Amino acid sequence: MARDYDENAWFNRLKVGVGQIKTSTGDFPGNVEKVLNAIKKAEELGCNLVVFPEMCLAGCPAHDLLQRPDFVQGQISAMRDVASRVGRIIVLLGFVSRKKEDRIEYLHNAAALCFDGKVLRVIEKSSIGEHSGLEERHYMTKGELAPPVRINRVAVGVLVGDDVLRPGTCEQLAEQGAHVIVAPIASPFRIGATDSRISRIAERADEASVNLLVVNRVGGQDELVFDGASFAVDDYGERIWQAPQFEEGLFVVEVSAGNRPAALPDDLEQVRGALVTSIRDYVHDCGLSKAIVGLSGGIDSALVAALAKDALGPENVLGLLMPSGITSKESTDYAESLASNLSIKTESVPIQPILDTYIGSLSGHFVGKEPDVTEQNLHARIRGDILMAFSNKLGHLVLCTGNRSEGSTGYATLYGDMAGGFCPLADVPKTLVYSLAGHINSRTGQEVIPKTIIDREPTAELRPNQTDAESLGPYKQLDPILEAHLDRGLGIREIVDSGLPEEATRDALRRFYCSQHKRHQAAPGPRIVSARTSSEVRLPINSHFDAWFKFSE
Repeated sequence: MARDYDENAWFNRLKVGVGQIKTSTGDFPGNVEKVLNAIKKAEELGCNLVVFPEMCLAGCPAHDLLQRPDFVQGQISAMRDVASRVGRIIVLLGFVSRKKEDRIEYLHNAAALCFDGKVLRVIEKSSIGEHSGLEERHYMTKGELAPPVRINRVAVGVLVGDDVLRPGTCEQLAEQGAHVIVAPIASPFRIGATDSRISRIAERADEASVNLLVVNRVGGQDELVFDGASFAVDDYGERIWQAPQFEEGLFVVEVSAGNRPAALPDDLEQVRGALVTSIRDYVHDCGLSKAIVGLSGGIDSALVAALAKDALGPENVLGLLMPSGITSKESTDYAESLASNLSIKTESVPIQPILDTYIGSLSGHFVGKEPDVTEQNLHARIRGDILMAFSNKLGHLVLCTGNRSEGSTGYATLYGDMAGGFCPLADVPKTLVYSLAGHINSRTGQEVIPKTIIDREPTAELRPNQTDAESLGPYKQLDPILEAHLDRGLGIREIVDSGLPEEATRDALRRFYCSQHKRHQAAPGPRIVSARTSSEVRLPINSHFDAWFKFSE
């Protein structure tokens, strides 16, 4: 196909509004209002076309809500409401369409092409998606690839979702005369996914010799974070335009040949952005505005507090100090120093009197039994009760402070430090926690998270001189073991053969399989490093790890 930039439709004939917005699952009135506001702004800016992400009106993931006819009909009615109010601008709007054949109802991931108060065409997705977390295979039916449509004399092809990634689809539309392909998508974030998304789609544009615009949703929804980062590539596969990552807005694709967008932030800044977005949107989608973080003087609670401050504002974060008789002065000092650096309010509730009452009340029942993990866990459970009491009384959401390394090994107390509504670090390994803390200090140019906290030996501080390493070994050893097994699917022998110690490997995997009951009850958190969300990992709550691993070697 000839490539003449003087006649290139992308540069000279289309001005496209990119509706990189967050919509909330089931909030059809709110979603309609947000879409209409973006359309109005696109009209004011002289756009010919405005594009919104995949499943924009339903919100995603919607999971089993898609099996409710009233939910599906609600977002179809919302789509028709938007279409009836569209003026002299083309609007491409993601929604879920419904068809009946032989009394059987089929759902399609689709986009409505609207103009002048009407729905001109419904374009269906022609494949079942591969994106983690959306679970299309449970709800959707494949549609037919739609031919290009002319907009302002430009032939525009539309590919819904990851149809744009399928080999041959872009070429097929190009053969039908498409100059530009527009792809509304809902592609969740995880480390490396954004760069991979851009490079894979750029290859498709180059193969088909077409210009290609991708419009991604933005915002957090339960375990997923959508990073936006909508972009355009030319018919050589060169990126020519990039929307900001994790930023909602109506952006206009109006670029000239030769201009190149700024590079995406590095991985640590992308992760920070994802975590801030997930906290902000989860809290707000729960109808709340404030959060509580239990401050222990450790690295995890420090990072969660710093992220919450960025997400909600310092005035909307409360740090709760809950020292016991074995809490070191350093822990209290570090927590107070952090709160001062973040400018967040703190409250202190010493738990020793409560702990003494618990132990005194139980002593007659535990005669002859030495103190053990029971008493240690009482510390954590009392703190969990206090956090939830503040949450109930003040109407704040409790943010858990556990990380992926702890959650994967069960190194957490049910109804104790696991108490809370959202766990931002649920998929952040401990080694990455340290990197993020250093990154936050570097990007601000000051010691937001005190270096004393970063340098401190990790400890649950449930008994004197306790350290995490006593139970788990060093995190620099534990995290590679977990990554090898959970993310790459390697067995014990393969992990050991890669150079990691056998005893530590067996202990880590035993802990993982023996603690599924804890993860089953854990608060949700955003997917950051894992290939699948925690709700997609379906393991039996009980399994005889030692037995089946012995026979698998």
